[in-house]
Amino acid sequence: MNIGEKIRRIRELSGISREDFSKRLGVSMHAIETLETSVANIGRQPLMRIAKALEISVEDIERFTEETDCLEGLISYRNRVIHDRTGKKYHSLTDRIIKKYDDLLEMEKATVVKLQGTITVLKEKIARLETRSDDPSN
Repeated sequence: MNIGEKIRRIRELSGISREDFSKRLGVSMHAIETLETSVANIGRQPLMRIAKALEISVEDIERFTEETDCLEGLISYRNRVIHDRTGKKYHSLTDRIIKKYDDLLEMEKATVVKLQGTITVLKEKIARLETRSDDPSN
């Protein structure tokens, strides 16, 4: 597996689009395509920039092999530390899955509360309409 293939595969496993990767590196999409099809060695400085954009180490890129290009590779490369908006660190893929689940659960709870409010308002309107229809003066 050449360096370009390694970079492309790690980028894909990390869920980073070519467009996002090009923005992170400050280069054109064509440059990314050229990089990912390159068989030539890449200098240490450019490789450090690439590793930073992928949020992994240079050594991780260098050690990446076809054998790691499986679920184990995905877990290994996706287990980097991430931060949410509150600054809390999540160290593993499992932590991030739990965080995503918790976020979705909170969104669902908010939706339920909003719907309960809407139901209350509608019940009140129905009760007023029923009161008016029962009133003989109408």
